[in-house]
Amino acid sequence: MGVSPEISHYFDIREFISENTWNEYGVSSFLYVQQRIINVCKLLHQKLSDVYEVPQSDVSVRINTWHFEDGSDVFQYQGYISGKDNENKWHDGKLGEDEYDSFHRQGHAVNVRVKVKMNDEIKVLNSYEIAAIVLEFEDDFILNGLTVISEPRSDRDYLHMDCRNTRSFKLKIVT
Repeated sequence: MGVSPEISHYFDIREFISENTWNEYGVSSFLYVQQRIINVCKLLHQKLSDVYEVPQSDVSVRINTWHFEDGSDVFQYQGYISGKDNENKWHDGKLGEDEYDSFHRQGHAVNVRVKVKMNDEIKVLNSYEIAAIVLEFEDDFILNGLTVISEPRSDRDYLHMDCRNTRSFKLKIVT
């Protein structure tokens, strides 16, 4: 019997890594993902359940979905991005023009998409709604290691979050 990729009841390590990384390292892939970003995602899941007053099983916080077989959109590079994932050109969290400085490449960052089931309907949250939850509970997120979120935009259905060192005890919002 192999080791399970499950890291909590609602998250699987494969959500935080690319398929290439999984194929090379399997469950050991967790070594490439910072525990702080996992904790932040778990906290977001719990806060969404609390705010929307639904069971946690009715909240979906998705990062990478390449391993799901449910017909949903496939996202591959929304968490840790290895140096071998060179075909990827789309992610946030850059320090400058060099994509190798990305906090995704350091295992510190994720782009999250959120769905909440309420009264038999699925609500897809936009980046403003996700950011509002994070900002409402900013102190809790900071205590769990979150330091940066992307500025919400109307054309985004995801929110970038990362745990880079900022030498600040305030949440930073980047463009």
